[in-house]
This record gives sequence, C-alpha cells and structure tokens, in this order.
Amino acid sequence: MLDARHVSVPRFVREALDLAGAEWEERPDAILEALLPGEPDLRRATLEPEVAREEQGVELLGQGSRLFETLVDLARGRSPVARGWASPAPVPPPALSAGYRLGAGRLTRTEWVERRWTTWIFAFLVRHVGEFRRDTLHLVGVDGASLRLVRRFEEIVSSLPLADAGPEPEADRPVGECVRAARREIVRRSQVGFNAALAEAAQDLEKEARRIRSYYDGLIREMSEDMEALAPEDPRRAAILSRVQATRPERERSLAQAEERYRLSIEVEVVGALGIVYPRRVATVTLEDARGKAAVPVEAAWDPVFGQYEPLVCPGCRNPTYALELAGRSASCGCR
Repeated sequence: MLDARHVSVPRFVREALDLAGAEWEERPDAILEALLPGEPDLRRATLEPEVAREEQGVELLGQGSRLFETLVDLARGRSPVARGWASPAPVPPPALSAGYRLGAGRLTRTEWVERRWTTWIFAFLVRHVGEFRRDTLHLVGVDGASLRLVRRFEEIVSSLPLADAGPEPEADRPVGECVRAARREIVRRSQVGFNAALAEAAQDLEKEARRIRSYYDGLIREMSEDMEALAPEDPRRAAILSRVQATRPERERSLAQAEERYRLSIEVEVVGALGIVYPRRVATVTLEDARGKAAVPVEAAWDPVFGQYEPLVCPGCRNPTYALELAGRSASCGCR
C-alpha cells in the first residue's frame, strides 16, 4: 500500500515505465529490463544493491540514478490526468447520531438523495534545488465538491472496481481550485523536510566557509611573513605583495561560490491526477430550537466508500466539523 505522503520507488518506476510506453520486464533474478521509446539500447536496472554490485551493466534504481531521473523527466513532461467511475455497494446511512454531535431542540432531515462528485488524487513532484538536490513524489487527496483534504483515499481506491465511463459528476468545483488546495497541503508537508535541509545546508556551509577562510588566510599569512623577512629594497617584495592582493578577491570568490552551492529552493509541480467519480447519499438536516423560532439547515453526506459521514460545514467559520450547536438563531462549531 502507498503511504499518504510518499510514493515508493518500485511503484513509481513501474507506473512511470507504463506511462512512458516502454517495453519492460522484471526478471526472476530481480533485474528489470526496459526499452524506452526512442532509445536504441536496453536499460538494465535493479532495486537490489547486491544485484547491482554483482551484475556488470546493471544500475541500482533509486533517486539520483540515471533511469530514475529519466522517468521523473518523462512524468513531468506528460502530466497525465485520468478519471474512473466507481459504484460502491449502497450502504444505508446510519442514524445521524452515529456520525455527528448536533445540539438543538429538534432535528429534521429530508430524504436521502444520491449525488455524484469527484475525489481527486494528485501526484506532486517536490524538488529541493541546490547542492542537496532531492526529488520526491507525494500524493494528496482532495474532495472535488468541498475542497477538503481526503486522507487514505489512495489506499482505498486500489480495492475499488473501476469503470472507464459513467454519469458525470454533479457537484464538482473547478479542477484548478482542487489543484490549488492540494498544492497548499503539499507545500505545508514539504516545509518541514525543507527546513531540515536548510539547517543541514547552513551547517555544511559554515564548515566549508571556515575551511576556505583558514586556507586563504594561511596563504596570506605565509606570504606576508615571507615579505616581512625580506629587506625593504628587495624587489621580491613587490611580487609577493601582488600575490597577496590577488589572493584576497580569490578568497571572496570562493566564499561566494560556496554560498551559491549551498543555496536551496523548493519546487512543487503536479505530475499527475486521478479523479474517481462515485455517488454519495446527501440530505439536508435542519437544527431547530424547541419553540420553532430558529432553524438552521446544513447538508449532511454519507460516503459509502469510507463507510462514514463526511464533515458538515460550520455556518459560522465555514470549516469542516462533526459537531454543531444551535445558539440563538445561528449554529456554530464553537467558533463564536
């Protein structure tokens, strides 16, 4: 199964080879042979370090290997988008109290109706650019109607029987909005690792800068001592002084080059998207006070794939919640 934050190298390689239209085969000896479109030579690679050491001409697959980088570039260039349709078993929604905490004098509910919308899984390539360049693939799920994040969907969708076509979704937001919601989550997730990489780069830069300063300062000191040992009228003094003057800007250039090598930035790019369309059961739930003078309607949805209720939208702050309390003529999750 896939981790919600990271696609394993083996799965990425297999799916990227299919995406590239390559002819490939995994042999029993753990060697993968692949012929990429437009390339005359067969690529031989493995995921096993021992096999790579023992077999001549077999590269170890992993981030930074030649074949892996080629597949990443192919994935970046294609940005595939696919859709599938699922028809999960129609599980009747349980009582509202099984999923929500609703505080009101009286609750009324409309009949459950079926509505379809898309849940998206976006694949992002996150790249740390700099001396510590690193490429990782991340997945994030987004509800196409509410834009909320969906956890574990990439695990569940692998067990769903999918069709290539079906009824069109009824409640989807524009896909661009879904991508932006997913990107914000990926940037948030990636920031922790990026901050760690920045700290590591800063430490290594300081070590490198100390080495550079020590080296050039030692050179300048030695040349200065040699010059001081000469008589004032000795013509060699001018030659040494010229070397000292040339060494100082060279020292600054070396320090600037080190800073540039250890400067990091982060790039986030969507490289693929899979949208799964399937029906939910939807009803309007109205929270009323005991005297019938205040009524607040909210929309409840039952997800048959996850077998659970989806969060309500708080009328006050518009955030997802499973708890609402009617107070006066309005309802809130406690945000007021």
